[in-house]
Parts: sequence; C-alpha cells; structure tokens
Amino acid sequence: MKKILGFVLLLIVFMSNTTPLKAQTNSVIYDDHVQVRNVPNFTSIKVSSAIDLYLSQSNETKVAVSASNDEIRDHIITEVQGGTLIIKLGENGSWFDWKKWGNYKTKAYVSVKDLYSIIASGASDIHLVNTLEQPKLKLSLTGASDVKGEINVGALFLECTGASNVELKGRAEDAVVRMTGASDAKLYNLQLKAADVSATGACHIRISVSEVLKVSATGASDVDYKGNPVTKNISTSGASNVRRRD
Repeated sequence: MKKILGFVLLLIVFMSNTTPLKAQTNSVIYDDHVQVRNVPNFTSIKVSSAIDLYLSQSNETKVAVSASNDEIRDHIITEVQGGTLIIKLGENGSWFDWKKWGNYKTKAYVSVKDLYSIIASGASDIHLVNTLEQPKLKLSLTGASDVKGEINVGALFLECTGASNVELKGRAEDAVVRMTGASDAKLYNLQLKAADVSATGACHIRISVSEVLKVSATGASDVDYKGNPVTKNISTSGASNVRRRD
C-alpha cells in the first residue's frame, strides 16, 4: 500500500507542476511495484532493455521505476552520466537473463523541465504523457523502439533505424528526419514549416509540411506528404516513391 501511495503522490507532483504548460494529463496510474529513485539533474535520456518510458514535462525532476517482479525492478539501473539519465536493466550489463525478465513489464516514469535528447534502443517505447515543449529536440530510436505523443519544438532531429515506429502530433519549425530499415513515421498531425527527409530500406514516412520540403528515398521506401511546400532536391531510386496527398 505504501508503494501505491508513493506513486500516486509522485504523479500528483507531475500533474501539479505542469500548470504553466499547455498540455495536462488527467490520468493516474496505480502501480504497486513502483520505486522512486533519486538522481541529479539531466537534460537527456537514454533508455534501453525494453523498458517503457512514461515522460512528463514538469517544473520538478522526478524518476521512478517499476516491474511486475520486484527483483527485476531492483535491477533497473538509473544513473546520470554527463547530463544523460541512463535507464537500463542489468548490473554492469551482465545480470539479467533475457528469457527470464522479458515478460515483467519494466517501466520508468520520468518528469523533467528541460530535455533536449531522447535515445531509445532494444524495443523500448516512449510515451509522452503531456506536450513536450523545447527550443530543440533530438529523438533517436533503434531496435524496434517506438515513440508516441505531442511536441511543440523549434528544431526537431528524428532518427530511426531497425523497425522503429514514430507517431507525433503538434508543431515544429523545421525537422530533419532520417529513417532506415523498416521504420514507420506517422507525422501528418505534426505541423512542420520545413523538412529535410531521408528514407532508405523499406521505410514509410507520412509528413505535413507548409513551406519547404527536401526528400531522398531509396530502396522500397515511401514518403507521403500533405501541404503545399516548395519541393527541392526530390530524389528517388529503386522502388521508392514520393507522393503528395490531399
């Protein structure tokens, strides 16, 4: 019961500190395996080991972790190196057995005010609980990792490899999108002024651009775009396509 209350209080801190922000979250998640972690300040996050990250923007930094098995949860590492919060499983990278821990629903709950980079690998999913507002943001996904949520940023750098998926809404002044492998990006609801897009392999990118669009597509990749941007340096090869959609 103490763990449940502790997590509810943590979420109350998340929500109460988001008052100046445009987006709010009204949901409370009850998690009886939660464990609050104390970490120094950070402006970047690196998550791996199939840990799902629930990220809130807040005036106060908070970090908590959870797993349906407490032994697994206790081996979730949360440490800050060079301003980057590292979230991963294992003790010096050697403790866990993939077959043993794979179904234990490992999660990390993070609130932070300023965040400029998020890196996810090893089938980790990123859930943006409220709107993430920053002058610039880097999102890097590898190894079947996913991100979903709303952003309001000046400059966006989005990089995906493997079979990663992206679904973003909101606004960005300009974006650089680099996708390889079999990654998928749903960005129709992300309003961009300018975008520089590259897709290789068998990627599919759907994007909305109002002013300037540059595209390079190779292999069997598709880039579909909405809006009436000026198109510059549109390049395709193999079975790739660049198409305007209504």
